Amino acid sequence: MISRKPAKEPMPGPRRARPGPARALDRRSWLDAATDAIAEGGFGEARILTLAQRLGVTRGSFYWHFRNHDDFIRALLERWRDDELRALAAWRLDTGDAEADVRGAVHMLLTEMARDAKALRVELAVQDFARRNPLAASISVDVNRARMRQGRAMVEALTGDSDRAHALTLLLYACVTGARLMLAASPRNAKTDAMAESLDRIIGEALIASNRARAARDSRCNRR
Repeated sequence: MISRKPAKEPMPGPRRARPGPARALDRRSWLDAATDAIAEGGFGEARILTLAQRLGVTRGSFYWHFRNHDDFIRALLERWRDDELRALAAWRLDTGDAEADVRGAVHMLLTEMARDAKALRVELAVQDFARRNPLAASISVDVNRARMRQGRAMVEALTGDSDRAHALTLLLYACVTGARLMLAASPRNAKTDAMAESLDRIIGEALIASNRARAARDSRCNRR
């Protein structure tokens, strides 16, 4: 019987660490990356693989924080809503001068918004997404209603008339929405900044002039 020597076992080499994510990401990191992507290209850019590549991680990192893509989009939309409502509360104006409050509100909605091009484009992306996504539509309605309520309260302090305040608030909201579309169409520069300032002055003056004209007509009617 031929005996064979056992083969020599290879010397153990250095132990290799298990591969892990290149970066430790939290939930906020994914939402921030999605917000940037949406500002650049709309909600079509908020795909898991696209964002993972953007962040330099694998898709596995995503599922530590979100059940699925629908859960992620819900979290993204709810964060946008909560941020907008907090900003709205911070913008509450009550200087005791109703005309100054209206001018200040229009300035914040236009000139200040135009200085934050990212926030402006995210806003438009959400409103566009709301046309085809029920959750986005519901959240958009919540934010728009809150804006209208606050705007109407401010304008009613100017007019002293609930019906006229409602009409002027609708006009204000339509003008601001149209102006935002115009501003979002171009990158921010000195020209768009000047356009925002011009628009907020014109809109503010138009609202105040309309209210003064209506008040003067009402006063003449009451004296007859």
